[in-house]
Amino acid sequence: MEFRRLTPSVNEIMAHPLMKPLSPGTASYLAPKIQDTVSTELGRQNDSFEPKALNSLVTKVVESTIVSWEKAHPVVSINATGVIVHTGLGRARLAPQAAEAVYNAASTHSTVEIDLESGQRGDRQAEVEKLLCEITEAEAALVVNNCAAALSLVCMALGTTGDILISRGEIIEIGGQFRLPKIIEVSGSSMSEVGCTNKTYVKDYAEAIEACSMVLRCHPSNYRVEGFTHSATTNELSDLAKANKKILVVDQGNGCFHDTSAYGLEHETTVQEEINSGADLVLFSGDKLLGGTQCGCIVGKKELIAQLKDFPLARAFRIDKLSLAGLAATLKLHLTGNLEDIPTWKAIMQPAEVTKQNAELVIQKLGDKRASLVECQTEVGGGTMPGQNLPSYGIALSTKNPNLLANALRNSTPAVFSIIRGGSVVLDLRTIEEKQEIPVLIEILKTVLKTLE
Repeated sequence: MEFRRLTPSVNEIMAHPLMKPLSPGTASYLAPKIQDTVSTELGRQNDSFEPKALNSLVTKVVESTIVSWEKAHPVVSINATGVIVHTGLGRARLAPQAAEAVYNAASTHSTVEIDLESGQRGDRQAEVEKLLCEITEAEAALVVNNCAAALSLVCMALGTTGDILISRGEIIEIGGQFRLPKIIEVSGSSMSEVGCTNKTYVKDYAEAIEACSMVLRCHPSNYRVEGFTHSATTNELSDLAKANKKILVVDQGNGCFHDTSAYGLEHETTVQEEINSGADLVLFSGDKLLGGTQCGCIVGKKELIAQLKDFPLARAFRIDKLSLAGLAATLKLHLTGNLEDIPTWKAIMQPAEVTKQNAELVIQKLGDKRASLVECQTEVGGGTMPGQNLPSYGIALSTKNPNLLANALRNSTPAVFSIIRGGSVVLDLRTIEEKQEIPVLIEILKTVLKTLE
């Protein structure tokens, strides 16, 4: 029997009780889609299908379609993965002050490019340039929409008169299979590799310096080379570049402004240290250790920044007003020493004992024998400090089917992202906000664990 003939009309679907709360426009948009889905489902049925089950099928499709439509994207999530700067979950969470600044810029007219004193058109980057220069001790600054764009702009504007020298140990691939050589190539520049994967000396650069336009030093991002290694320092490369009238560009990457060794990590070279070591330009992301919005920051010599600003494609990489507002607010928190207001740094600075107390609180509130305390190692993540971990505590949920439990948590509201370890689902408490997220997490865990009893 052909059951497609039972497919309800669009008007019948519009009259379904679950469609009533929707706006007329939304209902009109979704009804034909629901009709198509129902028709497809009916076409899959065999003779065992009972026509009286049609209402149940229609209700199920209507409900799932509405839920899918109303689910925001990106989906609000709780990060219990033990990765602080999680690229898949949006990298840095914004400080409340930055989030408010973004909201205000989005919901009102704002002085993006208006000078209040003269009433004339102004420079959208004047404020963030001043803040970046004060933090990094650079002469000038420019912000574009991400760090890859920053590198592309530098290569196009300054790197086409000769090869760009780079150590073989720094030829990186970032997320999404984007490779540094390809970025340089499509920017109209050519790359010259020097040294070896594990050891590159300043003499390797010196042998190829004459035909180059710039020397590029890259943060390894998401890997580290250990053992029998050597890298030329920024100081060494600066002396070489100056002696040969070449440009030294350092892609610092993670936007670190503070001494990470104060918080149980190895010391990470800061942007300020790269500037003071003689780099002509330093590039870094805004949404990694800076803890702000997605953007690419370029700081350094005034005359070079001026050339970048005047380059015809600079506008194509221009930062938008929302990212600009969030960045400015975050930079002010760095300047005033309010690091605990920046979620990335709050997570880094949090003592392991606090994560233990939070985990014990969750376990107590759950009152479920399947939940137990477990030691964790939190990654900084996001291509910031590869191989660097912080001791932490979390919750291990024992279950016969960890994939099923992890999937149920991901499909909760908000979505909870965990890790599977040793047959258990583990939630690292370092990456979970105490006041806002822990109470929500407890309720989600209670519901999901009860469902899977």
